[in-house]
Amino acid sequence: MTHSLVVHTGPMKSSKSFSLIREYDLWMVTNRQTVSVFRPTADKRNRQPIITTRFNNNALPGIPAVLVGSSEELFQRVGQDSACVLIDEAQLFDLKLPTVVRRLLERTDVVVSGLDLDYRGLPFGPMPALMALATTVQKYTAICDGCGSRAARFTQRLVDGEPASAYDETVVPEGVQKHVLYQARCAACFAPPPDLEQWLSAQP
Repeated sequence: MTHSLVVHTGPMKSSKSFSLIREYDLWMVTNRQTVSVFRPTADKRNRQPIITTRFNNNALPGIPAVLVGSSEELFQRVGQDSACVLIDEAQLFDLKLPTVVRRLLERTDVVVSGLDLDYRGLPFGPMPALMALATTVQKYTAICDGCGSRAARFTQRLVDGEPASAYDETVVPEGVQKHVLYQARCAACFAPPPDLEQWLSAQP
C-alpha cells in the first residue's frame, strides 16, 4: 500500500492548524483508527499538549498532542497501530524531519502543517524538503494585517514597530518578548529585514 504525505502551509493565521484539526476529526470519524499527533517543544507560545487554532475564532476545539524535542523522538513515539501521523509547527523541527517522515511513510500516512517562510521571507527549516516529498501541498493565504487583502503569504516580525533585523534568532515567539509582534502581510505590505542582503552575503 502506498501512503501519502499531505502538507498544509502558508503564513500565520492562514488556517494551517485549523486544517490539521479537521484532518484529525475526519480520520477519527471516517476511519475510526489510531492517529498520532505531535508538536515540537520548540514552540514556546503554547507549552500544553494540545493543538489549537487562531483561525475562524477557534471554531474547532483543540486536539491532544504529544510534545517532542526532536524528529527522532517523534519517530520513536509513533505507535505501531497508528494509521496516520499528524505534525504541527513542522518548521520548528530539526532538519532530520524529512528523513523521519520518509521512514514513517513506509507504514502510515502523514499530515504536516507549518510555515513555509520565516520572518526574513526565506524557506523555513525542513519545510522545503517536506513540500518536495509531499503527495499533496495545500498552500494558504491569510488576511493581510497591512491592507486587509486576502493575499497575505508572508509572516512579518516587528520589533518595537519596525522590521526585525535579519541577524535576530530565527525563532522568537510572540508574547515571550513583549516588544515582538507578528503580522500576516501580502507581498506589497511585507517589509523584509533592512539588513537582509548583508546577512545573506555572510552566510556560508
